[in-house]
Amino acid sequence: MFGAVYPLSLATNITIRFTPQFSIHYKEVLVSPEHGDNFGLLDFGTLRSAHAVMDMGQKTITVTK
Repeated sequence: MFGAVYPLSLATNITIRFTPQFSIHYKEVLVSPEHGDNFGLLDFGTLRSAHAVMDMGQKTITVTK
């Protein structure tokens, strides 16, 4: 929504483990306390570093790294 304002908090030292062989560490991440624990970390840089393959038909993301 355009013009919406969401309060954000800063979470520090977050490690997200996608698979046993692939995890990403973030020193700082902005999170929305009003929208649960959804960090919103699947940005282009994250997907690229994981060599991710997206299948929009199957609605899947496969990490190939």
